Amino acid sequence: MKTFRRICKKNFTVEDDKGNSFTIKKGDEYITSAKDAACAAYGPDPKKDYVVVFDIHWILAPLEIFEPI
Repeated sequence: MKTFRRICKKNFTVEDDKGNSFTIKKGDEYITSAKDAACAAYGPDPKKDYVVVFDIHWILAPLEIFEPI
């Protein structure tokens, strides 16, 4: 799988059904998937223009919140 280093342009938080949350922070560098890999990893009804962020948790995040480096 091809990965990309990207800088986050704004904070983004996801929350699960139990109320646990995880925040991607503005200014931090993250390793992400390519846009099409997010579709393959998250099933038949993927969100368009999202990537998988590989951190403590693997989450979907919109590509628009990142700048490639």
